[in-house]
Amino acid sequence: MDEELLDIWKDGFERYLKTERNLKPRTYTDRRYRAMCFLKWCGKDFASISREDVLAYKEMLINKGLDNDTVNRHMLSCRYLFNYLEKELEPIRYLPVKKKVSQIPADSDIERLFRYCGNLTHFTILKVFVTTGIRSGELRYLSIGDVDFERRLLTIHYAKTQPDNVPISHETCKVLRDYLKARCQMKTLDGFQDILFPNQYGGRYTAEGLIKIFSRLGEKAGCKMRITPHKLRHYFATYCARRGTNAAVLQSLMRHSRIEMTARYIHLARHDVMDVYDKLFD
Repeated sequence: MDEELLDIWKDGFERYLKTERNLKPRTYTDRRYRAMCFLKWCGKDFASISREDVLAYKEMLINKGLDNDTVNRHMLSCRYLFNYLEKELEPIRYLPVKKKVSQIPADSDIERLFRYCGNLTHFTILKVFVTTGIRSGELRYLSIGDVDFERRLLTIHYAKTQPDNVPISHETCKVLRDYLKARCQMKTLDGFQDILFPNQYGGRYTAEGLIKIFSRLGEKAGCKMRITPHKLRHYFATYCARRGTNAAVLQSLMRHSRIEMTARYIHLARHDVMDVYDKLFD
């Protein structure tokens, strides 16, 4: 396929993934990359590619030894490609994938993380993650003005939908106040003066940077699992569910678009039901 034509297509396909499919940057970058892999492997022009080419590509990926989840991601990218080109692809069957059981830090893990965290910024970020359940991307885009101490709210501007308010505890407010006193002395790059959590260089943390920070902190604290911001979000949800938070309230706290996304945390907490029952009647 002509490289110049491929570049033109790449720009148009990216706009399609961004606007019509409303995918996040990391997701549309992945879909575009996998669609490019298919096109380069196929070597045909847009008018000539067909469902049979996708099936042959799928067979090649399987024979190459890729796991089912990875093959399915390639097939989903091909589906986006064919929708963009307004070509018929269905039906394409996905391969079975075993559901991964999410590892959730225990209360003892969280206690050790706080105990071994000697960096004020990292300590404050950990406190916010554990007591609000916000996403990594939402935290990275917080500004100082997003903290409302009077109403005990954080305003989220990087949520999946529209800006939203997240409640913060009295203790978290105290930690944030203490942090902001030291924050005044931190140097920031031009354009990042109002950022709530600048990194060591004065700019914005990356998603990978936060993962690395908490992964290393987890190792230092002796946690058996790899600690990530997303696992801290899982911890927050499970912590709330195990203490009797109903599904509707938890959905609001987690800002899930569907109650089914919240229900899994309620299910995870069900093994605690017998303990609660025994305390009531034994």
